[in-house]
Amino acid sequence: MDTYYIVFNVIPTKEGKQLSNIDGALAHVFIVDTSSENALELAKDYLSVYNWEIVSIDQKPVVITVEQATRSEVGLKCFQRAQRDKAYGFFVGWTKDGKLGDPVEIVKLRP
Repeated sequence: MDTYYIVFNVIPTKEGKQLSNIDGALAHVFIVDTSSENALELAKDYLSVYNWEIVSIDQKPVVITVEQATRSEVGLKCFQRAQRDKAYGFFVGWTKDGKLGDPVEIVKLRP
């Protein structure tokens, strides 16, 4: 199995009441799976569970290695946790007033 890295441009759904102050975000998702197609569908399902609507796919699924993941601390954490839990990610959002937020805590993605 490979680890895939995917980036989505997302907005909160109406059900995402806890995200009412967020206008949008970039979702960086790491999925361990056998194919890029499966990884993409799994990532879409996870984002839906977390009340995010996909606006666009900014980075289609690409295989990422541990060497590539070590280029950033958060990338390495996500890679390692995806190896353990099969899916992990983090969000960088912006508020309705246009301010860019800090990366949201890394979250375990699960349906």
